[in-house]
Amino acid sequence: MKHTKREAEVLKAAAAVFAARGFHQASVREISNEAGISLAGLYYYFPSKADLLFRIATSAFDVILEKLEETLAGVSDPEERVRVFIQNHLEFFLNHMNEMKVVTREPGFLDGEFREIVAEKQRRYYVRSIEILGGLNATHWSAEGLRASALSLFGMINWIFTWYRPEKDGDAKRMADQMADLFLYGFVQHKNGVRHGRPNSDENASVSTVQAAAVIQQNLLKEQEKISGHPSCTRPRAGEISGGTNMSTASFEELIERARQIVATPVGEVASEWKRSHPGGKVVGCFPVYSPVELIHASGALPIGVIGGGNQIEIAHADSRFQSFVCSIVKSTLELGLTEKLKDVDGMFFQSICDPARNLASVFKRNFPKMAIEYLHLPQNMGSPRVEEYLVAEYRRVLNGLQELVGRTITDQDLERSIGLYNRSRALVRSFYEVRRKSPERLSTAECYLLVRAGTLMPVEEHIALLEAARVALDGRSVKPKDRIRVVLECSFCEQPPLELIEGLEEAGCYLLDDDFLLGWRWFLGDIVADGDPVRGLARGYLDGSVYSGVKHDLRTPKAKHLVDKVREMKADAVVILAAKFCEPALFDYALYRKALDEASIPHLALEFEEKMWVFDKARSEVETFVESMLFE
Repeated sequence: MKHTKREAEVLKAAAAVFAARGFHQASVREISNEAGISLAGLYYYFPSKADLLFRIATSAFDVILEKLEETLAGVSDPEERVRVFIQNHLEFFLNHMNEMKVVTREPGFLDGEFREIVAEKQRRYYVRSIEILGGLNATHWSAEGLRASALSLFGMINWIFTWYRPEKDGDAKRMADQMADLFLYGFVQHKNGVRHGRPNSDENASVSTVQAAAVIQQNLLKEQEKISGHPSCTRPRAGEISGGTNMSTASFEELIERARQIVATPVGEVASEWKRSHPGGKVVGCFPVYSPVELIHASGALPIGVIGGGNQIEIAHADSRFQSFVCSIVKSTLELGLTEKLKDVDGMFFQSICDPARNLASVFKRNFPKMAIEYLHLPQNMGSPRVEEYLVAEYRRVLNGLQELVGRTITDQDLERSIGLYNRSRALVRSFYEVRRKSPERLSTAECYLLVRAGTLMPVEEHIALLEAARVALDGRSVKPKDRIRVVLECSFCEQPPLELIEGLEEAGCYLLDDDFLLGWRWFLGDIVADGDPVRGLARGYLDGSVYSGVKHDLRTPKAKHLVDKVREMKADAVVILAAKFCEPALFDYALYRKALDEASIPHLALEFEEKMWVFDKARSEVETFVESMLFE
């Protein structure tokens, strides 16, 4: 498809934004700003964000396939044809790095006809690779062997953008020669960069490319029908964080980019992909704020965060189930269920955080009878002498329900192991928050948020690996401090603000030393002691070793005192109250916080957000004005 000059400029800008932020996180306004075009002008050329992604993907495949056929036309030697294939792939993508990232990661977000058209182009490219490889020696390869070889080759050439450095690795021709030698001759045969010729084989068995294609074509027909997408265009699953380079050698920025990809994956897709690789396994969704994920993990099920639909879904059905003054996260979570985006989630955990959340649990139970709904009755009187026994009994009730769900007994050893894993995960998260408090210039809040949020969408074992690699990579980072105020953020414990809003707060002049984002996934202040009775250890941790929160009913120490003490301990300059629209617990708390902050002479700014908001200019302007008033006071 040919594009006008202006269309090409907009597509180039869209590719840059999609590559940096991911398809779902990117906004049309960001693309229009990058392209230097008005929103109306952008919509004149492209009716939707999905159309932009579709055009980027189809254009990339059209160009690469056309160029490949032109170059292959004069080449008959089977090995040279493989080299042409590799060089053609690398030349295009190294000259279009943003498009490469987008085509590799994002087409899975397309739906309907767009998805089918892109998938067909992907299939054409995949089949062409099979035909070219088959030309080397078709009679010695099965369809399965050719498939494995092709996928291995794509695995080598697709993720080059995660590690390629032109000053070290050279141009596309040099990279293509090295990769072709490695692929054709192997690492041992090609040691020290010297070709040693083909491995011993019967040269008489060699056939032409055309003959090879005929030999394998029938075996490939069924395989082609199964392929819904080209291997070069599938984005990593939530649990697949290797990204083509070992995590221990990845840079911090590369690890953050992988976390961003995971966070952009819809929760329903995470559940479906995990169950495909774990036949018979169960997935349990955790609505904010706190769920005892250790109990879920000990059962063998995968706990995942169902934290609303964010800006990935339009609310079309849930509005009729709730009043207009109910917060967005309640409606968008129900919308996920009503639109069957949680069809592979076997259970859901809810807690006593507010009236809408309690009602949401009942609505889920009525609308999704096949889903196991668990409403966790957390203590309302933390000072009662019977509170520990009560919480132990409640945890054991939940364990019994999980045992019924998974069909197996959960032992103390299972629970102790799970507690140990989550202790490790939370300790690593605390270490990142400690960096932010001491050297906030080294780690942005948005980066920290991505690392923590990724853990809500992947097994804890894999999250630990990601956090450990990121922690090591972060140690080598040195950033010059900026002239910003030091801020503590409060009241975002349930519904989560858009990542763009978090980034905007920082860019407006704030170092966010601490926050209550994703609070339930880092609920405990230290390790849970699980020796002897792990259920009781969890209960004691909740009662005496957990964070303060607007949804934790603990009158032993006022929440406002906790906040003031935190501000003083961290030597923060101010507090930002960032509350979700219609969030009753946050709004109730704000009245108490405001009084305490005023009495302590601590400046504060109150802002409101919704998870699906996409215009941030007003909030950023308010923060900039607040920051300037403090810096130039």
